[in-house]
Amino acid sequence: MTVKDEKEIEDVKVEEETKEEDIEVIEYDDDDQYGERIKLQKPPEKEAFLISKMSFEWLTPLVFKGYKKPLEMKDIPDLEDKHKAKELHATFERKLKHQFNHVKHPVLYTLINMFGGKFLFAGFLKLIFDICNLSSPLLLRYIVIFVNDAIDPNVSVVWWHGVLMTIGLFALQLLAVFLTQQYFHIILVLGMNLRSVLSAAVYRKALMLSNHSRQQNENGKVTNLMSVDSEKIQQSMSFLHMLWSGMIQIVYCLVALSLILYYPTTAGVVVILILIPLQMFVFKKYASLIGSVNKIRDDRIKSITEILSGIRIIKFFNWESSYKDRVQGIRWKEVKSVASMAWLRATVGTLMTSAPVFISVASFGFYALMFPSQLTPQVIFPSLAYFNLLRFPMVIFPMVVTSTLEARASLIRISSFLMLEEREVYPIQEDKENPIVIENGEFFWEKRVVDLMKENEEKAKKAQEELEKNGELPDQSVNPQEKVVVVEQEQQQQETDNKKGKKKKKKKGKKGEPEVDPTATVETYALNNINLTIKKGELVAIVGKVGSGKSSLISSILGEMQRRDGSITISDTIGYSKQEAWIQNATVRDNITFHLPYNKKKFDETVRVCGLTHDLEILDAGELTAIGEKGINLSGGQRQRVSIARCVYSDANIMMFDDPLSAVDAHVGAHIFQECLTKHLSGKTRLLVTHQLQYVSKCDRVIVMDEGKIVENGNYKELM
Repeated sequence: MTVKDEKEIEDVKVEEETKEEDIEVIEYDDDDQYGERIKLQKPPEKEAFLISKMSFEWLTPLVFKGYKKPLEMKDIPDLEDKHKAKELHATFERKLKHQFNHVKHPVLYTLINMFGGKFLFAGFLKLIFDICNLSSPLLLRYIVIFVNDAIDPNVSVVWWHGVLMTIGLFALQLLAVFLTQQYFHIILVLGMNLRSVLSAAVYRKALMLSNHSRQQNENGKVTNLMSVDSEKIQQSMSFLHMLWSGMIQIVYCLVALSLILYYPTTAGVVVILILIPLQMFVFKKYASLIGSVNKIRDDRIKSITEILSGIRIIKFFNWESSYKDRVQGIRWKEVKSVASMAWLRATVGTLMTSAPVFISVASFGFYALMFPSQLTPQVIFPSLAYFNLLRFPMVIFPMVVTSTLEARASLIRISSFLMLEEREVYPIQEDKENPIVIENGEFFWEKRVVDLMKENEEKAKKAQEELEKNGELPDQSVNPQEKVVVVEQEQQQQETDNKKGKKKKKKKGKKGEPEVDPTATVETYALNNINLTIKKGELVAIVGKVGSGKSSLISSILGEMQRRDGSITISDTIGYSKQEAWIQNATVRDNITFHLPYNKKKFDETVRVCGLTHDLEILDAGELTAIGEKGINLSGGQRQRVSIARCVYSDANIMMFDDPLSAVDAHVGAHIFQECLTKHLSGKTRLLVTHQLQYVSKCDRVIVMDEGKIVENGNYKELM
């Protein structure tokens, strides 16, 4: 039998073992067999015995299988439900709502409520481990004394005392090994759970932010919160217990050394007292750098995101060098700050690594001077053991402090983000006849003051260029709109300060102009006196000139706009296709199903009514064709139809389409209106924002918008 035959037989045995194991069916999207349901093993740790958990024997079959053949997804056991992000996030949200109005730091208290028990249990294991570790030098000292007495003919010893002490020393070390492995397993799993729940919470919050909160938080900051900040909190979990454990070890070792070396131990204490003020200064400097680095990192991510979003325009106008200089300038600031932090870490690390050596040299030197004849093995060996134990906490403690400071700053950033205002979510009411009812509604958009000032500057610049072309004298005064914005900002800030009872001096920016808060916002557009009732099954067309408030009316129903007054009632689920098609970097099928179960009959019908059948035929892989970032390999009409198909496939009872027909050809638009909006979605409540007036006569009702108000509301015949 050849080696190849033996390997094939072993592979067959491994596959048979896999089939015999208990398995659980879950969905997994494989690249080769897309969307196929595959079988994953149940979590082995969940049903493992205590001995198996302590020794991690439950992991042996997976290691053995990986040794025999390359692991595939079906070979990896499934996670326990308690470790899945979905379950963790649901628990986090439920507990956060309960803590929200009862404590000062609800996010921190929620995390403590969720993971505090496991964290304390890990601390208990750490405490027992430290006791075992710190007791070993003491036992070693008695063993050395026993050996010295045993070789002394004038002293009689009991031999089994030495055996018991040796066995005890071995047992302490063995127990310490088991405890430290279990401790790190609990802590690392806890850190991963923390990262999962915080990343999920930040992602969910980013989708639910109100317009006001979204203006104050760029995408770059959200990316950093999910990747950098959550990772720092995860990493800090491995070190947090060292804050108290390290101090206990240092104090215990110094006390034990003082009992062995007596007064010479003070020489080592003097060395420590010299190093402590230096450490405190470095840590204070390090903490101040953390905030600046986080801010610079947010600016860098924001700039890179803007560049990638507008890369076509940048390449077209040959602006690469200016944007490159901009990013490099921000990056250089970040590198300098990070380098400063690295130098501080290296300085403290060097001092603390060499500190045990300085302490031992000072202590032994002083002891040799005071008691030159008493430097015996029973003094040297236990002292060296305690000095070695002293080395680890003193080396690791600077890392613990820096990691804790970074985690604290990250938790503050994430907590502040999670406490931001969310967009209004209207509760679903039971009204089968009128799915959408708005009474005396007043809604408004908010925009950052700095963005408005930039827009006004651009408008003023264009206006002056036009005047110069016509030979007229350009106006050198400040743009009136800009003055209004600044005045409104000052008024808002003054009102806020008055409410808080503060008197704040006005800051001056360049050229004596008031300095504007970059997070301040003002109202820029509003819907007024909106009274609207949409009946079930209606096809309603919303028309009006550009800027009249058609899309804003849809946004008000979705809760995107701020509600100043009035009431709104939603009585069913909503599907939405926006004016600018949103496309995932995924397959056509993924973009349409959007994580809903794949039903081929339903999918094919959706593709047909949305006019995508011919498009899928000409694509290389059909519905499995991968779409590039922002739909780069699709035309504008194809992207819009994919967006419409996603809304149709959702099968919601209220469908809202924000001018989807403007991006498609006339015959395609007619097909979508006739086959999709009129026939396929008949019986559902449909709102269609459109400029294609040829379809208005076929709608059940027409709403005419003008200057943020509903000026006409009725069927086509009534309005004509």
